[in-house]
Amino acid sequence: MLIYNNTGNIKFEGDHDYIYQGRGHYVNTFTSQDGITFSEKRNVMKNEDYPQDMSCHVRDPKIYEENGTYYMVLGARTREDRGLILVYRSLNLNDWTFHARLEKDEPFGYMWECPDLFELDGKKVLLTCPQGVEQEGYRYENLYQNGYFLVQGELEDQMTLSEFTELDHGFDFYAPQTYQDAKGRRILIGWMGLPDVDYTNPTVEKGWQHALTLPRKLWFEQDRLYQFPIEEILSLEQDLYMGELKANDLYDVKTPCFHATLSNDADSFCIDLREDACLQYQDGLLTFSLEDSGYGRDQRHIEIKQIHTIDLFSDTSSLEIFINNGEYALTTRIYDSMKMNSIAIDRSMELQVRTMDHYTIEREEEKGEGNENERCNSAR
Repeated sequence: MLIYNNTGNIKFEGDHDYIYQGRGHYVNTFTSQDGITFSEKRNVMKNEDYPQDMSCHVRDPKIYEENGTYYMVLGARTREDRGLILVYRSLNLNDWTFHARLEKDEPFGYMWECPDLFELDGKKVLLTCPQGVEQEGYRYENLYQNGYFLVQGELEDQMTLSEFTELDHGFDFYAPQTYQDAKGRRILIGWMGLPDVDYTNPTVEKGWQHALTLPRKLWFEQDRLYQFPIEEILSLEQDLYMGELKANDLYDVKTPCFHATLSNDADSFCIDLREDACLQYQDGLLTFSLEDSGYGRDQRHIEIKQIHTIDLFSDTSSLEIFINNGEYALTTRIYDSMKMNSIAIDRSMELQVRTMDHYTIEREEEKGEGNENERCNSAR
């Protein structure tokens, strides 16, 4: 049986600000045997179950199990506009009692959204999205942030949080959530969008916007959380080119759906992508720029001491960029005409390009019958 928890968000009638009053922010639960048909929802927590100093912004439950005890983490905002995580405890998934707060000694934003608590490689990780964090140089360039703390100490004892580390430095990455699959991998999927930003998505005129990232495997390397698309995504690719791309040469991929890997230990370079995207590295600073195709997205930066590899996963309206095999990530939406899908560089680099225009699937009813496999038009 699958057990789901979500936020029941209710706005009461009347003259309310809906931050400190006038909003119900409940935790509901429901079940399913197959992930398709669901039971009736049942309320397990209401406003009065939260600490009295909470605002009406408490949401996004995620449950973590350890040694037979269940812990629910909830993103929260206090009445003093301080972001933190509330932790509740249960032995049966029905009856929850307040257990602890996870917060920094000094305020770090006014609201922490979308928490996810899990253990990976012997470390406890708390993903969350703080709102209201001021930009510091090239850190925290987005309106709302995404990243993680390491949880130090035991859940049943005193817990503290490490410094916050940004997870993705692009324009469009938010609310990441993870799960552990049957192979024991910790897999992350993020929302390729951001609320309340001043840049736009032209697809709104067609009735849709935003997307989800490629599924990414997480692991620790040298005490840093790495991420890279799972091997099942890589298995969909078809090799197109491998060799050296000379300085000032241009390679035309002829499709917006591709995975390119560039390798070079140069201390500076410039890579032009598609119609007007650019990656420039100089003096330890990587700058990603968009022009017209960004619809208001301009520049994002990452301070990196050395770059060995760059993996570019390009789709019709997105770019997911991974530096040094997953040490850093940068995700963005991109809206160009898709008529120019080239890669150009200002110095020689090793280049490998694999297309992701289509992939083959085999339907259950066709297995063993000798029929041709279904052909799909997108790897996403």
